[in-house]
Amino acid sequence: MEYDHSLFQRLVNNPVNHVVLLREQYRMHPDISSLPSRLFYSNVLVNARRDPPDTPYHAAGFPPYMFYDVTDGLQSRVETSYRNVPEVTFIASRLGELLKVPYDFKNKIGIISPYKSQIEAIKDALHAAKLTKAKIEVNTVDGFQGREKEIIIVSCVRTLRSGDNSFWGDVRRMNVSLTRAISSCWIVGNSNLLKESPAWAELLDDSKRRNVYQKVVIQPPTKVIPPPHAP
Repeated sequence: MEYDHSLFQRLVNNPVNHVVLLREQYRMHPDISSLPSRLFYSNVLVNARRDPPDTPYHAAGFPPYMFYDVTDGLQSRVETSYRNVPEVTFIASRLGELLKVPYDFKNKIGIISPYKSQIEAIKDALHAAKLTKAKIEVNTVDGFQGREKEIIIVSCVRTLRSGDNSFWGDVRRMNVSLTRAISSCWIVGNSNLLKESPAWAELLDDSKRRNVYQKVVIQPPTKVIPPPHAP
């Protein structure tokens, strides 16, 4: 028996079963579902929500979908796990700005990271920045399996191709990470490493084509450099 595969995966792979793909998706904003539909579902997903509701934070500079390229600094190993301090710094700074928008964010934000050390570092940063009132959940990919949040931030962590590459080389976990959000999904990662994975390279190319890619410089204060052709 394939213990490393979920029950659903084993059912799909069993030739005696007839699997029907549900083509309509009701969860995600169309800007979020665009890439997963093409990358994981042969471009057959149909957005059931024709006119997704606008949110105050979309108009305030926090779009439905974005890749933030954080290439400053390196990952660090903590026992058997990893953390990326520049990513933590950027996420805490970005959330600090987001929570200034007049909106009830309580229990509506989730942060996904594949490494426990990064999860602890993010929790510590949110506490230090006094952002705990929003009840932001920070958890692993598996911890968010089958669940959703209005806003999801994905912290990829890795900058070097060494040791355990299970996350950025695992298309299933990539799919889970990118499909948990309802209104906004923001990916924070290092393009220098991610581009070595075919699936993540497609995500990077897609984000640049759609003008949802931004380079981040971690210098006090943290700032985002918009694309050259942005208004």
